[in-house]
Amino acid sequence: MKRLFISLYGLLTLALLSLGYGLDQLWQHINSEPAPATASQVQLVRLIKSDLAPLPAGQWQAYLDQHGVKAKLLSPSDIQLTTPLRPEQILPLTQGRQDFLLTPLGSQLLLIGPFEEGPRASSFGLEALFFILLALFVLLWQWPLARELAALKKAAQAFGRGFWQQRVKVRRGGYLSDLAQSFNRMAQRIEQLLADQALMTRAVSHDLRTPLTRLRFALAMNGKGPHSDSIKADLDYLEQIIDHWSQFHELEAVDSIQHQTIALPAFLAKLLAGEAVQISGVLPATLAADPHLLTRCLQNLLDNAKRYAKAQIRLGWQDGALYLEDDGPGLSEEEKQRATQLFYRGDSARNQDQAPHLGLGLAMCARIMHLHGGELHLEDSPLGGARIMLDFRQ
Repeated sequence: MKRLFISLYGLLTLALLSLGYGLDQLWQHINSEPAPATASQVQLVRLIKSDLAPLPAGQWQAYLDQHGVKAKLLSPSDIQLTTPLRPEQILPLTQGRQDFLLTPLGSQLLLIGPFEEGPRASSFGLEALFFILLALFVLLWQWPLARELAALKKAAQAFGRGFWQQRVKVRRGGYLSDLAQSFNRMAQRIEQLLADQALMTRAVSHDLRTPLTRLRFALAMNGKGPHSDSIKADLDYLEQIIDHWSQFHELEAVDSIQHQTIALPAFLAKLLAGEAVQISGVLPATLAADPHLLTRCLQNLLDNAKRYAKAQIRLGWQDGALYLEDDGPGLSEEEKQRATQLFYRGDSARNQDQAPHLGLGLAMCARIMHLHGGELHLEDSPLGGARIMLDFRQ
């Protein structure tokens, strides 16, 4: 903040001093040029010369003074002229801010004036020039600041999309160098926390799989008992939690993907083979995406739709987005806002009479869409259930 204030204050001070002096000199130069003689002034000069013509040269100055004419006689040596004046020539002169007319009279020069100050050049143009130049000075100061802000914004947006290795280039002496360093330190801490979390997840997953394997082995050795099926179901559920949690953290560790051109109709035909899913509308011929991640995302959505659909599941394309919808109970407004949060399961009619689920599927899909530079939206379906939109528009 201190650096910004000092730089802006110094720039404005320098700009005002330099522009004020420069434009003042320009204004004086513009107004130092004598204005040409007007018709009335030319007529006045001729009238004075005609009145003086009959008189002897020695009486000219007395005549002028007697009649109150603002004029005086000069010898050619009293004033320096680059070229001699012609007999009828009238030369406008300016001394300070006063205008005079000089004309030859016999062997002398007649200086008439000063005249009342006539209209000068308008200062509007110089005022406009002042503000334009001042704006250029401010733009010159603002340009590096805007560039640093744009770089910081770009880094923050990329970091928000999950590119955890994104950093801001710190410019020595930059206006926002302290802020950039703080951002980089924050990003480094977050990346380290996520790496530690992923490491812990892998370790816990490995440590949990060992006793689960032992329990399965013990269950198989003891034969089928009255609670064998429920124990096996619980073990399957625990392994499902571990698998999904590990998959989610694998996605968290990814900061970039390789887009491939996918033949979308053939890709979906293979994925949906044997599934009771209707295709609505015309699909685009190709889609730039990661086929492995897109398969995982659509499989999660399909499992979710089959879980809640009553009789109908439909897939289609609308305004740059691939969608999957069902005719199930649908989602409340709160559930639409929170459905992509980790472990969110909701408590609406959509979850009644359903086996427990993990609350990770939509969170994984949202993460996959972020990696593609797109977004996941939840809407109401015309079928009566939920519509999940995979928006691939950048």
